[in-house]
Amino acid sequence: LYIGTERRVIRLLGDSPSNFQKPETLFQNVGILNQDVWKMVFRAGNPLGAMWITPSNKVVISDFNTYEDIGWPIQDVLDTLNKTYAAKCWAIYSQHSIYNLYILALVTGANTQPDTLCVYDIEMKKWYIWQPTDKMLGGLYHIDVTGVPITYLLAASGKLYELDPDVTQDRTGDTPLNFTVTIQTSWLDFGDHTLRKVLNELEVMTGDSSLAVTIQGASNISEFTTPAAVATSAALTTGPLGEYKLMLAGKTTKDRYYKLKFVSSGTSQVDVLDGFSLELFPLHRI
Repeated sequence: LYIGTERRVIRLLGDSPSNFQKPETLFQNVGILNQDVWKMVFRAGNPLGAMWITPSNKVVISDFNTYEDIGWPIQDVLDTLNKTYAAKCWAIYSQHSIYNLYILALVTGANTQPDTLCVYDIEMKKWYIWQPTDKMLGGLYHIDVTGVPITYLLAASGKLYELDPDVTQDRTGDTPLNFTVTIQTSWLDFGDHTLRKVLNELEVMTGDSSLAVTIQGASNISEFTTPAAVATSAALTTGPLGEYKLMLAGKTTKDRYYKLKFVSSGTSQVDVLDGFSLELFPLHRI
């Protein structure tokens, strides 16, 4: 039996009061914030151990032999925890298809109810921050009688939401609506920051044929503030093999760095961007 306190994790050995051994400290200084954030987690159906957030704002994963602080990528979010209402924080484990998630609900800033969901993808070891419109009072993960996993979130408004990767839900009016999606890269030097490049064509892997593409270029400090416009909200064309392309051969391209932005109007539920390939040629280094 593992027992979590605010300061430490204790292990109790034995199967009845007649043979219980004296509890021993397993981990020191990694206690749990409250009993609702301490959850067993799995990967591909195999138990990994437990995850929890500590009173010192660390998120820990442990197989009860060792532990690891995995919350550092979102430490800025964890440090906004409103300690006065820490007892209202909660967590659940959720599994859907290939996704194994630890969902941690935090009360942050001046809020008095959980307003931020920190979602950890256990397989990919990545964090995602969800900030729902509603305050989320609790969550429930279970598997129904047909073997289908279901995750529910209870909102302070009294509504019950189901996490479903196949549904887009705009909470305004509780009506499924589409919304604009914008994806933007950082400034890309394509492996050589000293080389000026001429762009030939961009191939985009997307399910949205109406995707609009904007490309900007820059070569010096001032141009990062006021970049050159290569293409603005340009429409894609269909190549001979059915691929989506943006032809750039006729555009003025001469910069060291380029930034790309993809905007989907949200007219349908599709994969907005699975990837892109940019064909370019070296110009000079002067």
